[in-house]
Amino acid sequence: MKLVKPDRAHWLSGSATDRLFIITIAIKGIDGLLGVASGLIFLFLAPHTLDRFVEIVTANELARDPDDILVGLIKHGAEVFAASDRHFAGLYLIVHGVLKAFVALLLLSGRHWAYPVGAAFVSHDHRDHLDEDSIKALAAKFPNATIVAGLRSEEILHEWAPSNPVSTIGWFQQIADLQGLKITFVPLRHWSRRGLFDTNWRLWGGFVIEGAMDLISATAHIVTSGHHIGPGLTDD
Repeated sequence: MKLVKPDRAHWLSGSATDRLFIITIAIKGIDGLLGVASGLIFLFLAPHTLDRFVEIVTANELARDPDDILVGLIKHGAEVFAASDRHFAGLYLIVHGVLKAFVALLLLSGRHWAYPVGAAFVSHDHRDHLDEDSIKALAAKFPNATIVAGLRSEEILHEWAPSNPVSTIGWFQQIADLQGLKITFVPLRHWSRRGLFDTNWRLWGGFVIEGAMDLISATAHIVTSGHHIGPGLTDD
């Protein structure tokens, strides 16, 4: 769990998902700038200009079918689109576009406070998953984020992230409301160990995260008892 910003190195060495994230945010920013441009056009659009534009666009279709319903609705909408409505639409597009472009810029520049991290999930205690430097970096940047892990992980997490809320749960135990989500800890075909004599001391597992519309299986390996959770999770 490394906290990195989407810079050039991240683009070159990251996964396809990393690149898709960067592309998506960039598209959001471009969309915001286009919204600003559209808003400015609406603000300074002369009343007759929109009507003329609609006439040009619909002329060919009207020549073929003077009774076209869709074209009639477009022309009627342009006629009733008063100056005050255009000003409102212009201001809305400008404000919305500026905010969208601003957020996209913050995300692409790696400003940590632009990422509202509310929770972090630790599936097991192997050193490549429960990493001291990563946990401490998370705690320094997001001191209010709740860290969720298997039973007997609380001591090490409290040591590395003393200010963060920590929740440890057993298999099939649930957190009813974490940032509006329901969290269920499920068994995996795996194991845990950090030293020579603590094999399976800390519980390992995966997370089923249920939101208002989605059911997400967030696991490092294979869920073996998905039928206890709900449809879509199997014993494959």
